[in-house]
Amino acid sequence: MKNSGLKNRFSQKTRYVWLYWYDCMICGKNRIDALHHIISPSCRHYVSGKHNQSVLNSCPIHNFVCHIGNEAYLFKDETITHLLNKVYVALTTELDYCLNENDKQFLEVYKNLYNG
Repeated sequence: MKNSGLKNRFSQKTRYVWLYWYDCMICGKNRIDALHHIISPSCRHYVSGKHNQSVLNSCPIHNFVCHIGNEAYLFKDETITHLLNKVYVALTTELDYCLNENDKQFLEVYKNLYNG
């Protein structure tokens, strides 16, 4: 059976971090309506573990326009790297988020997917 999603969807805490973020990280338009896992079990880079619940693995996007049916683009290495870096910058600079131990573990596991 195909593993098509994380068992634990985004926590209330993760959703709260993005509460005042309005721009889709794919198209740039506002009124996002979903959080997307950048690295899901369907991704070839996926490494199982609790670190995948990190807020760094969440990306605000439009569900029907930018996510559903756009998997080929979302699973490209360039897209994954772009989104991981964009989320990290948004969280640490614009949203003033402080990384916790789980976030640091996520960074360590997927460090090869980040630029710089």
